[in-house]
Order: sequence, then structure tokens, then C-alpha cells
Amino acid sequence: MCQMRIVILSLIILLFIPWHNPESKVLHSQKIFLAPNNIKTQETTPEIRESRKLKKQQLRESAMLRSLMTQDPGAASYVAADGSLFINQMYRISLAEDSPDSPIPTKTYFRWNDGHFLLWENQIYPVLNGWNELSYFTEDQLGNREPEKTQKVYLDTAPPEISFRFTEEPTFLMGKYLISKQNKLTIQSRDVGVGIRYIVISLNQESLMTIESDSWEFQPTSEGLFQVSYQSFDKLGNKSAEKMLELVFDISPPELKIETSKQIINEGQNQVCPRDTQLHLFAKDHLSQIKEILWKWEQNGEWQTIKQDIDIDQTFPFQNEISLYFKAKDYAGNESVEQSFSCKRDRTPPETQLRMQK
Repeated sequence: MCQMRIVILSLIILLFIPWHNPESKVLHSQKIFLAPNNIKTQETTPEIRESRKLKKQQLRESAMLRSLMTQDPGAASYVAADGSLFINQMYRISLAEDSPDSPIPTKTYFRWNDGHFLLWENQIYPVLNGWNELSYFTEDQLGNREPEKTQKVYLDTAPPEISFRFTEEPTFLMGKYLISKQNKLTIQSRDVGVGIRYIVISLNQESLMTIESDSWEFQPTSEGLFQVSYQSFDKLGNKSAEKMLELVFDISPPELKIETSKQIINEGQNQVCPRDTQLHLFAKDHLSQIKEILWKWEQNGEWQTIKQDIDIDQTFPFQNEISLYFKAKDYAGNESVEQSFSCKRDRTPPETQLRMQK
């Protein structure tokens, strides 16, 4: 009995103890992720939430465009200023429903181009790609017939054409176009029917861009490799095949280094080449690769491609003084800083004299 009173008293005390509500006065909140031996907190500030919301919206728009690029277009039509009707292959032409108040039943007849008139009972479709002329009239059971009407209909089933060009002819190497800062890429699309509605562009497989034009220009602002995917749509939903090209934007000049097989001898203000001296040329480029090393003998001479080291004695057997100029060129068209090499050749043999003691 005594134990029961103690239990009841304890319950009464617990009922009157004020409990703290942890959510009643929250001044700042954090989401906490627990991992083995690691605790990370993710702030939920308004700026971060807005950034995530924008990112999700971009992903949704990109997914919608990607779906549009892979699915077949639905029925679409376009009415030109002169009243001509342009349609795609999914579109069907229907009659307007008769008014329920019309007391006399009617029938409508149609024909395409110079064909025979047929009873118009269902949806109809042009017989030829390109221009068609639809002729039609309605007649009631009393024999009253309206004047024949015509409608120009253009059936456009051809996808638009899309291509690219550069302002300067680039080098195509190992599946990539190599361009420098003087060059620019242009994506161009054309459609012989209703015209281009927009071009869809993707850079480096990131979010898609919709360009409401028949052309798009691109000139990178930073060096590197760029993957450009592109596709065009006409005003009826016909689409070109999705294409992709890779280009390397390189604006850095290559590096060129000149080494000699023997140490050059300094005689006063002159550099003298020992016999059998060879010039070794080394060039490197971090993006486009080296295309060629050029050299010329005189300052106003013509640049020529050099394909091997230069043996001074064999190349210039009769010259006592030589001045050479070198530069390297990469596949993007960038050129290294011009370097020069000059030396004199001393062909006078030394003279030995004996001193005789008396």
C-alpha cells in the first residue's frame, strides 16, 4: 500500500514539471548529416535555397528540351500572311461541324490538285510533299451548291538543314578543330518550307540553350576543349539530326629552345662555333601540338620548314659568319617568339713555333 502511494505521488510530480519545447524558440536551424568520424552541417540560408531552386529549374528545362530533341513532333500548322497553310506530316484537315440548327442536311466534296472530287467524310491529308491545292464545295439535298473554294496547302516533312563554319579554315587533328583567337564558330540552319524556329545548343554536355534564330556564333573566352552539340527545329516541329563537334581553343604560343652540341666559345664580343657544331631544336605546346619549326638564314629571307638538326659545317661549308632565325608554330596557328643564333667560324689553324736555345 505504501509502495502504491509512492508511485502515484511520483506520477503527480511528473505531470506538474514544465517540459521545454525545443521548437518553441528556434533562432537558427541547420541540417546535420552524421557520417563515421565526420560531422557536416549544411546551412539553409535563403541564398542557398534560391540557388538550389534555380539549379533545379535549369535541370527541368534542360530535361524538357532533351525530350523535345528525341521525341517525334506532334501535329503542327502555320498560316502564312497570304493565307497559305503549312502543315507537318502529323497534321490532318477536318471540316467544321454543321450547325445543329441547319434544317437541310449537306455534303461536302473535295479534291487534291487535279484529282477527282470525293465525298469529304473523314480527316484528309495532302497527297504530295510541298505545294498542294485543296478544292472543295458543299451541296445540300435540294441541289443547292456553293461556289468552289480553294486553299493552298504546303506539306513540309523535310527536316531543316544545319551546318557549321569558321571565319578561318581551322586545322582538323584527331577529330578536333584547333582554333586560335582570330577564329570564330558559326552554327547555321536553313529550312526551305516555313523557316527556322530555333536552334538548341549544348556546351560540354551541360544545360541546353534555345536560340530563337537561324544562326549562333561562338568564340571561347578561355583556353580548353569544348564539345558543341547542336540541332535545329523549324516552325512545324521538324528537326534536324543532332550533331556534335569538338574544338580546342588555343591562344598560347608554343615554346622553342635552341641547344648546341658543343659549347660556343666567346672571343671578345664574338661567338665562335667549334668544328662539327650542331644545332638541336626543341619545341613543345600544351594544347595543339607542334606543327612545324621554321628557319631562315637572313633577316629578310624566306621562312622554310626544318625537319632535322642543323650541322653547321655541312650546311654552311663556305661561310665564315652565319646568322640564323627560328620560330615554332602549333596546329592552332600560334607562333613562338622568334629566336636568333649567330656565330663566327675560325678556320685559321694555330701556329706552333720553336724557340731554340743558344
